[in-house]
Amino acid sequence: REVTIMASEGGEGRAVRTRVVRGIETPASMVYCRRGLPVNITPDLFKHLPGMKSLHQPIGELFAMNVLSNPCETLKTACGLQNKVVYCTIWDPIRMVTGPTNDNKVSFDTSKGRIQVIPEEFMKKLDTLGVDMVALMSDAVDVSHSKGRVRKAVTRTVAWAKKCCEIRASQDVKKSQSMSKDIKDHVIPASLLGVVEGGTIFEQRKFCAEALSKLDGLDGFVIGGLNTGETSQDRADIIRLVCSILPKSKPIIATGISDPFSILDAVGLGVDLFESGYSYRLTQAGQAAAFELSPRVVGSKRIPTKISLWDPKYKFDKSAIIPGCKCYTCRTYTKGYIHHLLSTHEMLAQVSLQLHNIYRVGEFFREIRSAIAHHRFNEFSKWFRKHHC
Repeated sequence: REVTIMASEGGEGRAVRTRVVRGIETPASMVYCRRGLPVNITPDLFKHLPGMKSLHQPIGELFAMNVLSNPCETLKTACGLQNKVVYCTIWDPIRMVTGPTNDNKVSFDTSKGRIQVIPEEFMKKLDTLGVDMVALMSDAVDVSHSKGRVRKAVTRTVAWAKKCCEIRASQDVKKSQSMSKDIKDHVIPASLLGVVEGGTIFEQRKFCAEALSKLDGLDGFVIGGLNTGETSQDRADIIRLVCSILPKSKPIIATGISDPFSILDAVGLGVDLFESGYSYRLTQAGQAAAFELSPRVVGSKRIPTKISLWDPKYKFDKSAIIPGCKCYTCRTYTKGYIHHLLSTHEMLAQVSLQLHNIYRVGEFFREIRSAIAHHRFNEFSKWFRKHHC
């Protein structure tokens, strides 16, 4: 459960391979899922997304629906995700709202009503899910909360993380006593990630990060409560502060950051992984990622990072979304055809857009990793900002 630094550039950005997530190279994004799979994507389409290695699965719906009724089956085996890294959170970045909490439990709203969870129930559910990484229970706050409320949220979050680590340690002892050595060598429990809360109260962010850093049972960290109304400068300052405190040997995940410009900012400050609902949001709006990744195809005119294929101007457009893009959608369909699919409310519109958007975001991160490995991340970041709008 360690991080191997592959390359870095002047302290800004780092391409890392995290063994805890089975060799996933970072920086990278985790594709948003519902009920086990990326929205609009079925396992037979995975072959068109070879770069999709990591997924973000909110577990609220799984808790509510009790989808894993077979005790011999995990989320990964049930959904055909054996070769993917699955990261789980209580919160849903797209639609789920966390509800009132107290010192003993966290609650959140699902399609089946409000669910309340205590640490013991939370940790027990992890064994059933059989996933790779889990963000621990946290008391989410945003810029609208008072200092007193934020202080209470941080206290609860740290206490829950400590409790979950203690439960894990107890579970490890029991399993160690009951398992043979051969089985032990092949069983890798879910990595526990502490959530750094604190809103925009910097002393609370500092306290939370320092407290979580001292817990031996954590394998990584999540910077929670980002993009909840704070300014871009405050967001950058929060990430800079938290990353300066947390151990460099463990991965850091950021919530609420998904557009290309914000990603470049966060990577430059030390974030490794991103919860990304970006491709899903684009798809739901009938939009396609349109940014370029090579200076060879960019002229003097600034390029939009996304285009809306609802626009009537694409009705007779026979070109691909991005000429030269190697995704299945760009190799198979034209902008005009996708415009037609949207206009007639065909499900293939969402499928084709999702395939393109997931692929393009994955290529964006691949280019970031390559830039860091070749010590040109700052150069790539400046180029991207100059030529895109």
